[in-house]
Amino acid sequence: MDTPRWIWIFLGIVVSLIIVFRVIPLALKSMRAKIQDKKCKKTGHQLQGCLCTLCGVTVHDWDGCTCKRCDKTHAEQHEWNGCKCQKCGKIRGEQHDWDGCNCKCCGKSGNHEIDGGCVCKRCGTKQHDWDGCQCRRCGDGEHDWVNQWTVDSQGFGYEFRCSKCGQER
Repeated sequence: MDTPRWIWIFLGIVVSLIIVFRVIPLALKSMRAKIQDKKCKKTGHQLQGCLCTLCGVTVHDWDGCTCKRCDKTHAEQHEWNGCKCQKCGKIRGEQHDWDGCNCKCCGKSGNHEIDGGCVCKRCGTKQHDWDGCQCRRCGDGEHDWVNQWTVDSQGFGYEFRCSKCGQER
């Protein structure tokens, strides 16, 4: 069975419209950017922040990890003071300066001294080691009860279950 001629005409029109409204504008935009980029190479970029108003190219002025113009950061050239970058404030997970259970530099809580139970000897906070709803160290339990709409043999109703372990109440 041959495809009717009107389908081929319709497909030709659709493809033509796609070319006219999508491909040609993108090609023109690309050509304009290349022309403007050549102009910028001769005369220099006209920057508004970090964006060139002529060619649309982004030109950052990096000072270590931070751009001087827009304050954007990147993952290079940080100035680490222990666990915190002095320029952008980023925290890394190493080289903390612990004062008891808190880092002097970034304030992170950790480095707890737990002996036997779950209470830190230094700061007195509980530091459980959860396996689902039960602490591996002390056996304390803490369920997260949620009610769910159910359909059972008796009809409709609510069922209370723990979202962590599935235990019913």
